[in-house]
Amino acid sequence: MTEDNEFVEPADHAEAESRRQSLTLDVQKIQAQLSDRNRLIDGRRMAEFEWWEWRRRAVGALAFKQAELRAVKAWIHRYHQGAAADRAMRAAGRGDQKAARQQFHDMLRDLLDRADRLEESYAAAVELLADVLPSLGAGGARDRVAAFLAAAESSRN
Repeated sequence: MTEDNEFVEPADHAEAESRRQSLTLDVQKIQAQLSDRNRLIDGRRMAEFEWWEWRRRAVGALAFKQAELRAVKAWIHRYHQGAAADRAMRAAGRGDQKAARQQFHDMLRDLLDRADRLEESYAAAVELLADVLPSLGAGGARDRVAAFLAAAESSRN
């Protein structure tokens, strides 16, 4: 993503997969750092206010990386959908209905798998926001996050 949050599309599938792997590692590294409450700077433990300030920036960086990762995954998904649809069209064009049916079932299974992963990502985002809520100061951002979490909780019931 550019500095103004615009997604730059990968040139090809290989670049997209490479970016996906890199972004996944970046997200995991930031999450690991956020779990370390005893973060050290120059061999000393951060003061409470330093830690909260650092955590605020790290959560922002995490959100940015996650947004870029979602965009790359969406690009890969569109790429695979197009490739699967092309295969199905070629199979149907040859009169091979069994192959076309199999392609359709493969596409459907892929969509269901992606829906499951999306649901898991949503649950992880809700969990992350619940963790971040105490660190937000009073005001609009805190109120919006609290309202979102309340809505997420009521939708689960």
